[in-house]
Amino acid sequence: MKRVILSVVCLTSIIFIIWFWQTHKISDYNATSQFIAETYYSCDAGKQIKAEYYKDPGFKVKPDNRPTPSGKVELALSDGRLMTLSQTISASGIRYATKDESIVFWSKGDSAFITENNTETYSDCVERVWTLGNKQEDEAVTSFLLSRPELSWKTTAGSKNFCIFQNLFPGKELFPHYLWVRCGEYKMENGQLKELSGVSVPVKVDYPNELSYYDLNKFSILIPRDGSPYDEDVKLIFPPEIQDRLHFESSPLNEKIKQEALRSLL
Repeated sequence: MKRVILSVVCLTSIIFIIWFWQTHKISDYNATSQFIAETYYSCDAGKQIKAEYYKDPGFKVKPDNRPTPSGKVELALSDGRLMTLSQTISASGIRYATKDESIVFWSKGDSAFITENNTETYSDCVERVWTLGNKQEDEAVTSFLLSRPELSWKTTAGSKNFCIFQNLFPGKELFPHYLWVRCGEYKMENGQLKELSGVSVPVKVDYPNELSYYDLNKFSILIPRDGSPYDEDVKLIFPPEIQDRLHFESSPLNEKIKQEALRSLL
């Protein structure tokens, strides 16, 4: 009788151990998934997407020996939904989808969109690194930057000034905004675009958070001083979590302002 009881206890323990291991183990996928980046998108109709991208070393292999991407994206939509989509094969851009393909998230460059049951529900989404979240605010801030003599000035008759910005704190929706600003004075000469003057600096732009049209006279700006005071000013002006972003590759900004100037002047 004791042997029977002991056998039952052992069998029960084994079953419990197997159940616990199956329900509490970390899958190979999650154990090896590596966080890549967090990106915020602003879309048409005021919709927003927060995307956290992950990658998995190597590729999964289907039964037919075709390698498939094994990354994933975690989405937080402005309608309150949270979802995790797996990366799938894509001829262009990066594609993520649910198992039944009812929801698909595409991202390419600094743009993205979502389809649900073959209907586009989040359209013309742009990384908030190039926007503050809405067109009206973008245009008001750009106009303010162009009005600042320390950022935008003319040296030659017939030239035109442009300012663009990179949002250093894309998760922040209200003022103040922390931006890297690139302004330049351009002119077409002999069919070629020529930059006559320009500046590239980090700035803090503030405005009273009130529901009204934007009055350029109410904006304020802080810019770190050149030379030895620069590092000290950066610590005073910018939050600690973005100070390390003030050392980055400037070529995307240079290319973006050049393209904007070409579109306007050609």
